[in-house]
Amino acid sequence: MTAAPLLVLVGPTAAGKSAVALAVAEAVGGEIVSADSVQVYRGVDLGSAKPTAAEQARVRHHCIDLADPTEQLDAATWAAAADAAIADARARGRVPIVCGGTGLYVRALLHGLTDLPDPPPDVRDAVRADLAARGPAALHAELAAVDPQAAARVPPTDPQRITRALEVYRATGRPLSAWQADHGFRPRRYDAHVVGLWPDRDVLRARIYARARAMLASGWPDEVRALLARGVPPDAPPLRALGYREVVAHVLGHLPAADLPDAVARGHWQYARRQLTWFRGITTREDALVHHEPGAPDLVARLSRTASEPAP
Repeated sequence: MTAAPLLVLVGPTAAGKSAVALAVAEAVGGEIVSADSVQVYRGVDLGSAKPTAAEQARVRHHCIDLADPTEQLDAATWAAAADAAIADARARGRVPIVCGGTGLYVRALLHGLTDLPDPPPDVRDAVRADLAARGPAALHAELAAVDPQAAARVPPTDPQRITRALEVYRATGRPLSAWQADHGFRPRRYDAHVVGLWPDRDVLRARIYARARAMLASGWPDEVRALLARGVPPDAPPLRALGYREVVAHVLGHLPAADLPDAVARGHWQYARRQLTWFRGITTREDALVHHEPGAPDLVARLSRTASEPAP
């Protein structure tokens, strides 16, 4: 473990994490390590709520713009980049603050990734053939029958994670969630204060719907048009991400403009509910998450003090 504690801010989309992280970083001489699986892609900015040029001028940000949108960047690659960013910030006397809502990234950073057996090629080929023949929704239903915990964390629209979980189950006869539960007993890679930020559910839902409209008004469809015009395929990894797939459908003429804001907001709200389940769960699991209301008037002062305290 490292000697200095790490401040990790997590929570659902639109909870206000980035604004709090920015203020705390300015207060303590910190730098932000983004734990967002869409912000890692270059040119994918508006729909990922990537920090603006002005925000990056105020506080240095790491782990954004790591890959082209045609590439697939996994949690292991992100965690290696985050390790390097944390070490670099500390070497310069800065305080690294990890901030984001991608639970797998945070888990990979704090605990490493689960050592899973590599499924045999015949199992992998069979699962992918099933995906092509039956579609992701049918495979998600199959996953729910054999590994309900994994299925609850994976949306039916995420074929990559669905097939991975089914590959593990078919190859080993053991659910992916069981492998991950065993892995949870490993010691942390970092001493850390894990802080969860989310408001009341009704407040969060209203924020999500307002932010979806604001993102669309700021030119999100034009950003997607520019990516497609550059030759980025509509099924590129970031364009399959939450919100982006709805905007892609609109740009390609499959979703009317009048229906787009609600479609984006509904998807974000469903994702936020899954994030809340995940992050509330680690309140009592190995990471001892402490929840704070993001709108509390003394929050920045409290977290600034926390950043210098020994980790639990």
